[in-house]
Amino acid sequence: WPEIKAKHADFLGRFSKATTELATYKFCKALSAIKYAAFVSRLVFDGFRHLMSWTCTVLESYHWKLTHPVAPELLEKLGSKNASGSGTGAYEAAIKYNYSERERGIMVDVISMIKSLASALATAQAAVAPYIRLHIHHECQQFVMGELVPPLHRAHKRSRDIIQPLLKLRRLVADWGPTSAEPQDDYIKYSRQDGKVEAKHIVRVVGPSPTQLQLMRTMVRAMYDARNQTKRGIFSKKDLEKEDLVLMEDFYNRSLSFQYLLNYSDTLRANSDLGDLWYREFYLELT
Repeated sequence: WPEIKAKHADFLGRFSKATTELATYKFCKALSAIKYAAFVSRLVFDGFRHLMSWTCTVLESYHWKLTHPVAPELLEKLGSKNASGSGTGAYEAAIKYNYSERERGIMVDVISMIKSLASALATAQAAVAPYIRLHIHHECQQFVMGELVPPLHRAHKRSRDIIQPLLKLRRLVADWGPTSAEPQDDYIKYSRQDGKVEAKHIVRVVGPSPTQLQLMRTMVRAMYDARNQTKRGIFSKKDLEKEDLVLMEDFYNRSLSFQYLLNYSDTLRANSDLGDLWYREFYLELT
C-alpha cells in the first residue's frame, strides 16, 4: 500500500507537469517533436501499467476474500443474523465481516487512487493522442526505412533468400509519400561505414492499422527466431547477424505497447475496470 501511494503521487506529479506543458505549447507536427512525443507515449504507457497493476491487486485481494469467507461460528459472534448462509449470509461472510477496518480503509484508498489516475488519463486523452500517433508512426518508419537497411544490404550482398521477406516487411509499413516511389538501391549503396540510417519520411499523425501492426509484429517475430536462421555451408554465416536479431527483438518488444496506446479509451477502461466489486448490490437486491 505505501508503495502504491508513492508511485501514485510520483506519477501524478510528472503527468500533471506534462499536461501543463501540453496545454501551454501548441502541437507541432514535425520531426523536431519526435523526442517529446516518445516521452509522452512512455509516460502514458507507464500510467496504463500502474492502473493494470493496482487493479489486479484489488481484484486479487477481493477474490481471495471470496474464497476465504468468515466461518459461520464467527459470524454469529460478530452479530450476523444469517450465519446459516440464507439471505445475505454469503455476502456477510465474504464481504461485510471479512474485512478489518484497516483492510477496508486500504481497499478504499487504492480504489480512489485508481479512479483518480484513470480520470487524469481520460481528461488528457485529446492532448496526448497526436503525440502518441506521431511517435508510433515515426517508430515504424524508422524501423523499416532505416534500421532494416543494413540487414537488407547484407542479404543482397550474400544473395540470401531472406531478402524477399525483409522487402515485404518494408513494403507493408513504409510510407514513401504520394509523390515518392520505393527506392530500389538504397540498401545496395549502403556501407557499414555509414553507420545508423536515419529515416527520411513524411511526418504523419497516424498509426498503423490493426492488421498492419499484427502482420508486422508476426513477421518480425518469425525473422529473429533462432530456429529460422539458416546456413548454406559449414563456414557460411547465418541469414541475419547477431546485431540484426537484437534490433528486431528490441523493436518487437517496443511495439507491444502500440496496440494499447492506439486503443487509448479501451485500454483505459479495461485497466481500471472494477466491475467485479458490484458484488455487494447483487446480494442487497436479494433482500
